[in-house]
Amino acid sequence: TRGNFVHINETEYYPKLVDWTPIDLEKIKVTAEQAFQIAEKNGGKVKRQSVQNGCEVSVGLAPDYASYRGWEVIYINNDGTRLFHMQIDPYTGKIHFPE
Repeated sequence: TRGNFVHINETEYYPKLVDWTPIDLEKIKVTAEQAFQIAEKNGGKVKRQSVQNGCEVSVGLAPDYASYRGWEVIYINNDGTRLFHMQIDPYTGKIHFPE
C-alpha cells in the first residue's frame, strides 16, 4: 500500500490482439490475500518494515507470461527499486523465489 490505501483493479484490453489464458477463479485454492500473507511471513514483512512501509505491494496472476509460476507478489520501494519478489502457486501455496 502507498499512503495507507489499497488499490484493486481488473483490466480488460481492447481490441483483443491475442488469446490470453482465462483464469478460472473456481479452481484457485490460494487467494490474493493468502498469497500476500505467505509473502509477508517469508521475508516480505521484514523488507516492507525496512523502509518504514514506504513501498507499494502488488499481487497478481498473469498465466501467459513465460515466467508464470502463480501469484506474483512484488514489493517496490518508493524510488522504484524492487525490494522483494516471490511467486506462489495458486493451487498448492508452494513458494518460488525467482532469480
